[in-house]
Order: sequence, then C-alpha cells, then structure tokens
Amino acid sequence: MSEHSYTLRIACDDQPGIVATVASALASRGANIIESNQFWDRQTNQFFLRIATSTPENVSKAEIELMLNPAVDRFNMKLKIDDLSRRPKIIIMVSKFDHAMLHLLYQIKVGWLDAEVAAIVSNHEDARKIAEQEGIPFHYWPVNKENKIEQEAKLADLIKETKSELVVLARYMQVLTNDLSSQFYGMIINIHHSFLPSFKGAKPYHQAYERGVKLIGATAHYVTPDLDEGPIIEQETERVSHAMSAEDFVATGRDIEARVLARGVKYHLEGRVMLNKKPHRGLHPVIPPELISPKFRRRRHKITIAIRRTERNGRISEQGKSRYRRRRRYCGCIGIPPSDRKWLGRYCRHRQIRHPDRYRLDRACVRFLLCDKP
Repeated sequence: MSEHSYTLRIACDDQPGIVATVASALASRGANIIESNQFWDRQTNQFFLRIATSTPENVSKAEIELMLNPAVDRFNMKLKIDDLSRRPKIIIMVSKFDHAMLHLLYQIKVGWLDAEVAAIVSNHEDARKIAEQEGIPFHYWPVNKENKIEQEAKLADLIKETKSELVVLARYMQVLTNDLSSQFYGMIINIHHSFLPSFKGAKPYHQAYERGVKLIGATAHYVTPDLDEGPIIEQETERVSHAMSAEDFVATGRDIEARVLARGVKYHLEGRVMLNKKPHRGLHPVIPPELISPKFRRRRHKITIAIRRTERNGRISEQGKSRYRRRRRYCGCIGIPPSDRKWLGRYCRHRQIRHPDRYRLDRACVRFLLCDKP
C-alpha cells in the first residue's frame, strides 16, 4: 500500500503529555512515526518537537490537522505540517564569487538536496551563463543607493510570484535593507565568510591572516536587520597555520563556505531548524512610522545631512570635531530628546518592552526602537 510522508513541527510551552497526545493522535489513523526529535529550552520554557511520519494513502494533510486540533487547543501549540512529496522552491542570490552557488546546484543535481531553484538573482552578469546551462531563470538586477529599494521590491514580488520558501545568499555581496530582512524573517539564509562573531566586514580571511589565527571558518545564519547577527544555523572551522598565505586562507574558506551553506539550506528545507523566542536585538517590536514624532524625524534628517557634509569635506576643526561627535551620537539614537521620551515610554509599556533608562538608551536597544522600520 502506498503511503504519504509528512513532517510535523510543534512549538509550545513545556508541559506534561505533549508527546503522548501527539503520538496517540497519529496512531489513531494508522500513521507511523519514522523520526522524532524534541528539545526543551529551560530559559524560555519552550518545547520543540519535530516528527517525520508516514501515513496511509487515504490520510491527507487536512485530516492530520483535524486529528491534532484537540492537542493544539489543549497545549496552545504552533503547528506546521509539510508534505515531503513536494519539492520546495528556492531563490539563489549571488554576486561574483559563485563557488557556493555551484555547490548548491551540484547537490540538487545529485539528489542530496531536495529543492527546485526557481531563479538566480545577481547584481552582476557573471552567473548568467551558469543559469542558462542549468535552465534556470536569471535576473540581472544591479544595485546602487538610488535603486536599492526598487530592486528589493522586485525581489519581494519574485518570491511571491514563484512561491519560493527560501532565499539563499550564496555570497551575495549586498546588504539587504531592514524592511526586506524583517518582511521575510526566517526565509533568508546567508553564508558569512567568517566564523562569527569574529572578523566581520570586508576581507575577513585577510584579517584572520594578519591576526595569526589558527582556526578559520564559515557561518550560515538567518538574515535579520542586525548585520551578520541573525540566528546561527550551522558553522564549521578548519585548522590553518602561519606557513599558509592569505590566498591559502581564502581557498580554504571557499571550501568551508560551500559545505556549510549547503548543510544550512538542507536543515532548513527539511524543517530541522526551529526559531526560538529568545530575545534578539533584531526581533524586538519597533515603533511604526506613524508613531514617531515628526519633529524628531525632521531633526534627525537635518543632523544626518550635516554629518554627511562634514564627512565629505574631510577636514574638521577641533570645535567641529566636538560638534561632529555630538551629531553622530544623537543621530545614532544613543540619547533621546526630551520631547520624545514621553511617547517612547508609553509605547514601551504598550508593547511590554523593558523601559529604557530615563535619559539614555543603550545602543543595542535603540538601534531598532527608533528607526522607521525594523
């Protein structure tokens, strides 16, 4: 008799009877549990459960949801069911370095990675030939300061149009805006060419070489408004020595990046990654634009222009340096203007956010609280 395979992902507050209730409900319809993994986070008291199950052919996804409804209501569960017979669609974004993309395409080709590449998006033409050889739609969208929002709107439309479940940044060397990162949180995976949190920014392997490190690595993580600080999915390191050159570091890093990204994508598509409720700087509620004081918005814009003018001129007097530092401090939202403290406190109480210090906010808290969008 033919069977259907599904994965169930469950998250709720920890309490006795969760596994027994779910297993009994599945057994009542002849479902067989193939694999089961569970985890209890003591800090948040959250319980996570992933079950892979095979069911008789006549049991549909809707029936599984129906039979689990009593358990969902009883334990206040968040339930997600995925049909394993359906190939998830992904979008690969790449710039000039294509080693991570090529490794993903190969793993899909040999069947280790079960996915369908709906499109390849790049801000360079280099990957077009590869996309045409594989029969994958290629989108060349060059990005600059003037058209960044427009190009990201195209990407959002492409995700919805292709019904893609994941966007993979396979060495895509453009920083996504806060809007896009928040809109598709948990749907964008990046490979960071460094073992986070060390050596961020440009040329991390050269930084590692200069520091004389003995281990280098790569990190696959979800993209959030905080640059390179999203939840980590997978990491790997490899030993290096002083006898190696910076170019050897880069070559070693390329191999690690390709492997780590492929594993991270596989874990995500198989439903083996579940996001926790742990506080994270990029995930805090943010103040909607309509609640931000217009006076503060105008003041911040004016100061930003002054900062850019100072940086463009290059030479700053001693008095100018002090003014420049004050402007940077203010525009960075470390200090809160008196006129904005009242509504900020009210909003914090409404969203149950820890109210900041009366006169100053720490950088970690303010970075997202006072921006227009997360």
